[in-house]
Amino acid sequence: MLDQQRAMAAFAADRDQEAAAAIVQAAPASAGCQWVFPAAGSLEGLTISCAKPAPISGERLSPQEGAARVLYQWGQARWEAKTKQLAEASALRSNQHPRLFFETLLQHYPQSEPADDAKLKLVEDGFCWQRDQYPDCPVFEIKQYEQFLQAYPFSSQRPRVLSEMARRYQVLAERFQEPAPWHKPARAELCAAMAQSLWQELVQRYPGSPEARQARQTLDQLPADRRPAIPMPREVFEVLGREGE
Repeated sequence: MLDQQRAMAAFAADRDQEAAAAIVQAAPASAGCQWVFPAAGSLEGLTISCAKPAPISGERLSPQEGAARVLYQWGQARWEAKTKQLAEASALRSNQHPRLFFETLLQHYPQSEPADDAKLKLVEDGFCWQRDQYPDCPVFEIKQYEQFLQAYPFSSQRPRVLSEMARRYQVLAERFQEPAPWHKPARAELCAAMAQSLWQELVQRYPGSPEARQARQTLDQLPADRRPAIPMPREVFEVLGREGE
């Protein structure tokens, strides 16, 4: 499979644009075949087999899922290398990571297994690194998380996203309890209620998750009359994005 070989060679030579294009081309070129990944979490030994059954042991994926897997793992490798570089230079900021492989994955394989993970990486890369513009940063980030959950309602990342949203609502609740100009008791109460509602959703829907265990510990510290009986409608909290209220 020449496209696959060309893609691998281009990636090794840091020609990422060429690598991404070649791996996308390799998928339709291998229609009817299987992409076999011998080692979990690794591209080493990746083979495209058209034999039935495939004579090679390993995880077998369709060409589309195989290409998505390759793009995600390449994107992850570049992402981690950039994170290390930025951290060493104390230069971590928003939107500093390489996006090519993740964006290519989302463009060509938006319903693939790693698509939600790639999307969440891109979403969180745009978040605030400096927390000096409340409430703009948490409100923006909560809305981005809500859009992610609308696009990927069954994502395995959902518990973590709900937990992150609850944390930001709690940050807003505490900030709105501070003296002027932040002091807005009604908003503080709304944000605290939303955080509690999200923690309760975690406990009820994902009881075995680490996020649910943390949420349960937080809720146990609250008086019973402060816990919402049912999840609160999120439309109530649109007020947070309005100016002058």
